Amino acid sequence: MSISLTIEPIAKLIHIEAKAIATIISALSELVDEVAFEVLDKGVIIRALDPGKVALLEIELPPEAFIEYEVKTPVKVGLSVSDVKKVMKNIKKGDKFILAANEEFVELCIEGVPSRRYKFRNLEIASTEVPELQLEFPVKAVILADPLKAALSEIKGIAEAVEFKAENEENLIVAEAEERRVEIKFSKTAGTLIELELSEPAKACYDVSYLEGVTGLARIASNVEVRFGTDMPLNLKFMLAGQGTINYLLAPRVS
Repeated sequence: MSISLTIEPIAKLIHIEAKAIATIISALSELVDEVAFEVLDKGVIIRALDPGKVALLEIELPPEAFIEYEVKTPVKVGLSVSDVKKVMKNIKKGDKFILAANEEFVELCIEGVPSRRYKFRNLEIASTEVPELQLEFPVKAVILADPLKAALSEIKGIAEAVEFKAENEENLIVAEAEERRVEIKFSKTAGTLIELELSEPAKACYDVSYLEGVTGLARIASNVEVRFGTDMPLNLKFMLAGQGTINYLLAPRVS
């Protein structure tokens, strides 16, 4: 590694694409001000629950997602999200992301032209306690990520709520909820719908601002698994191209 560290790390990892990490940090910044990274032998786990307990973001990056992954001792890394966003400013394609940490300090490095190193205190942040949820979703779909991002962006311009609806196994409808001025159909015929299974027809409304904040994850995931049910939470699962998964759970908007 060309960047010299000033700490003796008990955990160090390198991701080949800093832009992918920046995309994840941007999604986290929509929910929380501080975040805890659990750096374990089995990989990195991040959980973020917004203050209103409306949305939960869970990120799992296995060791295989990194080009270097060394954990002498598992460590929890606590950081201000705004600090991390500053580190990720002006990164370019091909820049590498490096995290090195011990119990007291964290160093974040961007290896590129130029290379940069930032040192922070390792903050004590309480882990997000997530109850075990046993949800049986009647609808499960796999759709292309980019069209979902475009649909939500269009709806956000005119409304606060978005409706997800599935009545058969041919089409998934994403629409502006109040007056249905915008309706986007995901279908197998158009190639935007890859898979759709449903045990019963379902529809539910969600706050579009909570969704638009995470759809930037489409940049690092080709497909999104969508699960929902009538007046049930929405579960979006992003399958990352470079290995790893991101789960987003959003409470329904119930009138």
